[in-house]
Parts: sequence; structure tokens; C-alpha cells
Amino acid sequence: MKYAVRIGAGGVCAAAVLVALVAPATAASSTTFASKRFGYSVALPAGWIGHQTRGEYPWAGQITPAPDVGTVDWLVDGRGHTLLAASMRVPATMTLAKWRASIVAQIPYKPIGVCVKNVARSRTTSFGGAPALAFGQLCPIGDVTMIVALHKRRGYIFIFQSTPTNSDASDHRLVEQLRRSVRFLA
Repeated sequence: MKYAVRIGAGGVCAAAVLVALVAPATAASSTTFASKRFGYSVALPAGWIGHQTRGEYPWAGQITPAPDVGTVDWLVDGRGHTLLAASMRVPATMTLAKWRASIVAQIPYKPIGVCVKNVARSRTTSFGGAPALAFGQLCPIGDVTMIVALHKRRGYIFIFQSTPTNSDASDHRLVEQLRRSVRFLA
């Protein structure tokens, strides 16, 4: 089974359009977003809006050329932050290291691609109580932090994107706030 991930500038443009369309509906207080398709919930900070995937076709570990609500959940605020979330069934032999490797192998790192590894973001962590791995990269679209986890034979991925106008420290605090609030729904 192959998994492909490509993060393109199109994702940020699509997110900007999405934010512009839904910004007036932004709530003033935090809410819990529960993904029906991917089986997790996350506490959204004030001002964030969650969009359920329409599930037009199953997510298969690919984010090409830009994810949309047809395959992944979109969580956005009006300040240049986007969180894309998805999960898929994985073989019983899948390990966390293999799941991470299948995602990392598809990131266009320099010198071949346009992204640079952000070593400060690479660490072992947890996600909904399950062991997880976080890793980051700096790309032309800005700061990207990914968190991968396995839970009940499903591979999960959260991709946090932030425009260059946001500080690294505030992005890290926001990623941690979101990560700590994740719960699996079954």
C-alpha cells in the first residue's frame, strides 16, 4: 500500500478562500468539533470553524494537489491557520514508524523540493492518548507541523499550516493546544 502526501501552495489559497467565505459565521467561544467520518474530536479555539469532509471519495493517504472537504476535514481560523485532518484503515502490520515514513517520504524536501525540515518540531508525543510522532517543515506556504498516530488499525494525520505572518512560538502553542484536546470517538 502506498501513501502520498504533497503540500502545495494551492492548499493555502483554497484555505484563504474558504476562510473568506465562512469568516462571518465565526463563533466567539470555543467549541468541540467531532469528525463523523474519521472518528475523532478536537476542541476548537475561539474563532475557529470546523468543516466535515463530504466524503466524496475515501482519503487514501494522499493530499494532492491540495486537500479539500471532499476528502479531509478542514478546521480554520481567520488568522492564517489551517488544520487538515484525516484517517484511513491501515494493515495490521502497520507500525507508527512505518506510518510516519510513508508520509515523510512524500514531502518535497530540499534539494529536490521546496521544503526544509524543521528539526525542532520532530518529537515523540501523544494524540488522543495514543503514541504519536510530530514533525515539521518550513515551506514557501509557511510553517507546517504534522502529527501522525495509529489507533485501532487506523492511521491518523493532522496537518497544521500557518502563514509566515504568524510567529513560530504562537504556532507551537496553538498546535499543542489542539493536539492535547484530541479524543478518539470509539
